[in-house]
Order: sequence, then structure tokens, then C-alpha cells
Amino acid sequence: SDDAVKALAEALEEFGADAIRFYYCWDNDPANTQKFNLETIKSDVRRFLSIWQNLTKLVSTFKVKFSSKSISVSTIEDKWLLSRLHSTIKAVREHVESFELHLAGRALATFLMDDLSRTYVQLVRDRLEEDKVAASLVAHSLWQVSLLSAAITPFASEECYQALKGFVEEETLESVHLETLPEPNIKLIASELEESMVLVGDVIAGILAARDRAAVGVRWPLSEVVVDSADEATLKAVKLLEPLILRQTNVRSLLAEPFAVSYTGKLNYQAVGKVFGEKTGDVAGIFKQKEAKIIAGITSPDAKVTIGGFEFVPDFVNLEKIVPETHKVGEFKKGSCYLKIVAIPDELKHEGFAREVTRRLQQLRKKSGLEKSDRVDAHVTIALASELASFKDEIATKVGADNLTLTTDVSGAFSEQESCKVKGVEIVVSLQKK
Repeated sequence: SDDAVKALAEALEEFGADAIRFYYCWDNDPANTQKFNLETIKSDVRRFLSIWQNLTKLVSTFKVKFSSKSISVSTIEDKWLLSRLHSTIKAVREHVESFELHLAGRALATFLMDDLSRTYVQLVRDRLEEDKVAASLVAHSLWQVSLLSAAITPFASEECYQALKGFVEEETLESVHLETLPEPNIKLIASELEESMVLVGDVIAGILAARDRAAVGVRWPLSEVVVDSADEATLKAVKLLEPLILRQTNVRSLLAEPFAVSYTGKLNYQAVGKVFGEKTGDVAGIFKQKEAKIIAGITSPDAKVTIGGFEFVPDFVNLEKIVPETHKVGEFKKGSCYLKIVAIPDELKHEGFAREVTRRLQQLRKKSGLEKSDRVDAHVTIALASELASFKDEIATKVGADNLTLTTDVSGAFSEQESCKVKGVEIVVSLQKK
């Protein structure tokens, strides 16, 4: 219609050709009627292009050399990203050859936004500035994305290609549009590892949910978490990726085993009524008499128990866990996490304050408009100065400080400063550029 053509022309003017091209290679199946949705371009497509651009700018600041052909990795998260990259290359090639362009676009979006940006960069954020492998793997991945996307988003692909080509170890071509489509390396695809990362992502979300319930931020280390699941694949994934789980949730130890809890519950009259109709009152009477026995028999998702001639299933009762006061629970799809929240030992408290000091100094660097390469002298006033002495070198490294003073005396602070109170402790951070 004329209105659709007008909307498309306006979107082209506002968002550019790449956004429109990617939209039609992601949102719509070419075999179906092509519908134009401006809101999708404003939100999802623009976010894809923005994340791509920001990642390219980020990795360019590290100025790390990388190979456009292959890369050697060692950590489990690096191996996972490399596997996801080659799975994506394989999927994009297959979808393009089958004229399933919308699936090719979706595969690219999933890799760039979910795997690379939301997951991998978050996993290695502390490594990026110090570990060339992590930064070079991000650059290598973006390079492959630019080649895979060249026919779909020609301008964004060229922008990424030109921004990174100066860091490529091999000889490069004048333009991304002179390159050939990458070939997947099947040997680098670890399907089991990819599946394990999906399962572990849910476990991590469960532990972080338990932290939220305990009102303890992730910067504050905790001693123990118990992961309770009847799913063998989940338990296997937790064992495989335990160090990564502990690092991401800032917990010292993990136990994968059943956790003893009790349950209480109320009858779900709506669910019962749909099944038993006019006999709902009889079911309610049985439940009142045998509540403890019925609840004990339906605590697992597929459980059922027959009492008084009626079969009870989990949907019939709104169950509520009774967790010991020493723990907070976080649920995930295939189990539960129980986070120990008893009094935090002093050494873990001090580590939490060291993380807080680091974050405050990093924020002050950013607020002061400093570049990553700028070196500073830093001064921190805190009552726990002597307790944080063992973290001094680590803090200085992370904030780019040649000299770091940890003291209880504010008199030597620099003019560029900020103060805050964390868990009742006054902290004053200050710095000056070298």
C-alpha cells in the first residue's frame, strides 16, 4: 500500500539501508507475506547495529593483534565462544544456501547480542585489558561477523572491517566485499559444551536471584551455594563449568547435591475445579485431613499421589518452600540454588570492600574523562585501610594507578574526588592524572 511504502521510505531516511536490509533478513520469512514493522527496527534491529558498533569500538581501544584465520584458546569460556562462532558460521551458510535468509539473520543476531556481548564479554570483562587472548578472540569474532553480514548489512560490515583491518596479522583486502564467506571448522564445534553453557546460564541466574533475595550484591563474596537438581545434564554441566559459576556469582564453593527443605501449601481451587467439578468440595475435605501427606507426595514436577480416591498432582496445590534462615533460595528451570548467607567472614568482607574501592575509582576515572591508557596517582581514605593492604596491588592494577595510597587520613587526597558510605563505612576516593 501507499502507506507502507511511505513508512518504509521514512524508516530508510531515519535508520539507514543496513537497518532495513537486516530487518528483512531477520524478522520475516521470505516465503511469507512481507510485513513492515517500524517498532521492530527502532528496538531490536537498531540494538543489533548499536551493539556491533560499540563492540568494535571497544576492541579497537585495546589495539591487540589477531589472526583472521584461526586463534588458539585455553579457557573453557574461550572454547565455548569459538564453538558458538563456528556453529554460527555453519548455520548462516546453510540458511543462505537454503534461502532461509530470516534464519541467517537470526543466527547472526543471537551470536552477536547474546553469545558475544551479553555472555562472553561479561564473562571476561576483568580479562579484556590484561589478557590479549580474550581481546583478540572478540576481535576475531567481530571480523567473522563482518564477513558473514557483508551481503546483508554492507555498510556496517565495511565499517567494522576497516576499523579492525589494521590489527589483522595476515594480509587483508581493500574491502570486506572482496572477501569470501568464512568456512566453519567443524572440529571446533563443541555441541555438549554449548548445551552445558545454556544450562549453567540458568543456574547462574538462580544464584543471582538468591543474592537479590538476600540483598547482597555480587561484589560481596559469599562462602557456599548448594545446587539441587534431579536433571543429570544439569548436574554434569555444573561439574564441568563449576569454576565459571563460582567466578560469575562470587561464591567460594559449590555443592551439587540435594538440599533438605520442607513445604507448605494451599489448595488451588481453580485447578482442582477444572478436573473434579462438583466434587471439588470432597477434594478440599481430603486435602484438609491429609495435607502433610499430600504435599510430601507432590513436591517434584511429575509426582502424583492418590488419597481418598482422588489423584493429587503439583498443579492442585500452591506449594511454598520453607528454607532455613541460614540460606536464600533461587529457582531455575531444572532445580533450585540455596545460597548460604550466614555472617560473612572478615576476609570476605574485606575483599568486598576492595572491590567497592576499585569500582569507585574506575567510576571516578570515567567521570574525569580519562582514557584507558592514562596513568594516575590514587588516594583512598577508609577506616579499613590496614585490612585492605593485601589488595593494594590488585586495586592499583585495575584502576591504572602507578601510586596508590590506602590510609585513614583524608589530608593527602587529590582535588578530583568522590565520597560514599558503603555498609556504614565512609570511603573517599581521589586521583590525579600523571
